[in-house]
Amino acid sequence: MSAAANRELKSVFATIKDMAELADQGRFDPTITYIHIERNHQMRFKVDERLQMPRGFASSSNGNVPAGTVVEKVITSAKVYDFYLCSHYGALGTSRPTRYIVYFDDWMLTADQIQHASFCLCFLTSNCTKAVSIPAPAYYANKGCERGRKYINSCQLKREMLHPYEPLPIPNPVSTTMYMV
Repeated sequence: MSAAANRELKSVFATIKDMAELADQGRFDPTITYIHIERNHQMRFKVDERLQMPRGFASSSNGNVPAGTVVEKVITSAKVYDFYLCSHYGALGTSRPTRYIVYFDDWMLTADQIQHASFCLCFLTSNCTKAVSIPAPAYYANKGCERGRKYINSCQLKREMLHPYEPLPIPNPVSTTMYMV
């Protein structure tokens, strides 16, 4: 496990412990599956033109693999469980699959269950009717980080200036609605 993933997982467990203490429930033990998603790689897949595609699995005219293609052997790591999922249809250019690295799994899910859940989550974005390249929770987390970065840069705040201020309370009608970016 990478140092960053280890640090993130420790913070998740520390937050769960804090939540249990705040709720005064004593024991709060949710199951966690920690999957790292990586898009910054040079891996590309193409359909072998000599192979006959099964009925219902249409690849694009430019030789991209069909949406939902999973590669979990030969090119994956022997140390951790990882796989590549090309969840989106490649209309133009060469599709770039997403690499998923499963670092921690309390649920004891099978490989097929993790792959299927990851693929299904790629259909849940509000601004696209087809699958996107990464699951919706990661997509929206990325959008939120981009928005926060723009707010910080536009205000020209320095890192030291962010901590002395108390956060303002969020009004109830705003806190219960979804905010799209």
